[in-house]
Amino acid sequence: MYIGAIDIGGTKTIAAVTDETGALLARRKFETIRYDHAAHFALCRNELLACLDELGLSLSQLAGVGVVVPGMVDGNVLLLAPFAGWRNVNVVEEFSVLLPDAPMVVTEGDVNACGVAEAYFGGFTDLLWMTVSTGVGSAIILNGQLYTGAHSVAGEIGHIKVEFEHPRVCSCGQHGCAEAMASGRGIAAMVEEAVKTDDAYAALYETAGLPMDARGCEALARKGDSTSRAIYERAGMYLGRALSAALNLLDPQRVFVGGGVAAALDLILPAIRATLRESCVPFVQDTLIERTRLGYDASVKGAAALVLKQLSP
Repeated sequence: MYIGAIDIGGTKTIAAVTDETGALLARRKFETIRYDHAAHFALCRNELLACLDELGLSLSQLAGVGVVVPGMVDGNVLLLAPFAGWRNVNVVEEFSVLLPDAPMVVTEGDVNACGVAEAYFGGFTDLLWMTVSTGVGSAIILNGQLYTGAHSVAGEIGHIKVEFEHPRVCSCGQHGCAEAMASGRGIAAMVEEAVKTDDAYAALYETAGLPMDARGCEALARKGDSTSRAIYERAGMYLGRALSAALNLLDPQRVFVGGGVAAALDLILPAIRATLRESCVPFVQDTLIERTRLGYDASVKGAAALVLKQLSP
């Protein structure tokens, strides 16, 4: 079985053809045309067709095409892609016109698609996928199905309030959200605060030639710097507070973490665990939390999983 998979990201897009196991048989990566969604969709079609040509296949031989978009989706419609300002785009309708011989086209937001992929290819019926990157988001899989809620916004774990005494303003306009406190941007804000009051800490970044952001902080933490490690521990505490609410409410089999900050999961996990012990009912305190098994291609595999889920009995 062959599946077309398109993963549209804020800066990069991947078009691929996979098999039913999620293995990428052909893959092309290219820049996202942010200023014109229609032009970008046409480019996605061309790159997918190039993948098919590479394999000697035609569109009609695909089981379907999954399209993952970086924003909130309601049914077939991308409500908003914040990175480019795309609004109310009927993704399925437009790609069905561009790919008339495809048996089906399905779409979903990037975080939800990752959760679907982790559940489908991992054999899980109940899980929480959490992305910790520029923002913090999650996907909820319950009884084998993606749960999106009454308004298609279920999974906004990044907007659970985790800090009340010294909250930062969040992109949503509220204060003290997990996204504001523990995302990559939240970690960078903690670094900025630390270097303002500690010249020696600022000098560490300059000497090592590291950026004063989450990645630079991670590098120093791995070298044993106590301030950097404390910043990651604080981020872990905030994420633990958000996860505590989710675990108490949902009781998933497992939590998978993706996104750029997932590379530093070992630095934040002890603080997450300590916070869960303080805040969760005993039955969910030991829920397994691990880095995604799908790696960099989690989202494009999610595009394939969307099609496979539609075909499942």
